[in-house]
Amino acid sequence: MNFFLFSNKIQFQGFINLSPDIPDALIPFIKEQLKNSKEKIWYSLTTGSNDLPFLKAKTEQLNETFSTIENDLVSISYKSFENTNHYSLVPYGLPYSLNKIFEPYTPIDDVEFKKKLSKAENPVTYLEDKYELINTLYDVEKPVRIADIMKVSKLIEKNENWELYQDLSKIAKRNHPNTLLFDYFSGRYFQEIGKPKKAIKAYQSGYSYQEAGGITKDMLLDKADKLKEIFGY
Repeated sequence: MNFFLFSNKIQFQGFINLSPDIPDALIPFIKEQLKNSKEKIWYSLTTGSNDLPFLKAKTEQLNETFSTIENDLVSISYKSFENTNHYSLVPYGLPYSLNKIFEPYTPIDDVEFKKKLSKAENPVTYLEDKYELINTLYDVEKPVRIADIMKVSKLIEKNENWELYQDLSKIAKRNHPNTLLFDYFSGRYFQEIGKPKKAIKAYQSGYSYQEAGGITKDMLLDKADKLKEIFGY
């Protein structure tokens, strides 16, 4: 299977190695191909605690060698399954490897939120890049999930980075035009930068659209009413 890495055009992007027996002489060339790859590649290595000793050692060696590769397009994963041998590791190794391959496609969970999204310099850009990657890798047109949009909104509120609501509102409008999210995010932006009239107008505009992401029409009207009361409109 690893010989496909040496094709002029790689035919697939996921390489699943279950207790691989790769010749030592080939390892440096595989590493070089992965290092210089211009395409996204998932390269998975799995073994078992009771695997054949020489194969277990080989898999560990491969992990040590390939984990030093500095290429953002290449994702190396490794796992040794406890209480499995050369044959019984297969039903564990396959789903593990497939999960790694399709990991970018999944919604943003607590782990991704904590380790990646919350540490991103710009969470809106992170969200856009995530779905651009999904569309490119899996050849689908996947709308940005509302749940993922709301996770970015949560970070904006936490960090008080109100300018980002402008870009997030555009994502909401482009992907979910029938919902009130565009108006809600626009309202939050105008409210926090000190433009209450525009905020009120945005909140009121959302009343004719569908509720989404835990944001209700009543919430928008309440925000508009409170601003009217504060500023005497």
